[in-house]
Amino acid sequence: MRIVKWLFVFGIILFAAKTWSQDQHLIDSLYTSISKTQSDSLKVDLLNQIAYNYVLTTPKKAKEPAFKALKLARASHYRIGEYNALLRIGVMHYYL
Repeated sequence: MRIVKWLFVFGIILFAAKTWSQDQHLIDSLYTSISKTQSDSLKVDLLNQIAYNYVLTTPKKAKEPAFKALKLARASHYRIGEYNALLRIGVMHYYL
């Protein structure tokens, strides 16, 4: 019975590590996409997606992309992007 418990805990740890590495790969690819695009609204959407991926696992890391998205959305009058950035910032503050 004890072995089953340890195997279960070990499985959860492996699953969490694999999930984190997939999330980090996604975030890296989103940052790459930002540097390749010219559209401000698309940059805002990508920054909001990065903040979304960080906000539940490491909320402190969500701060930079969320505030960049907010600033860019306001400068380009992209209201949906502004709304999403404010939403990410609110959730981030809730978890901090």
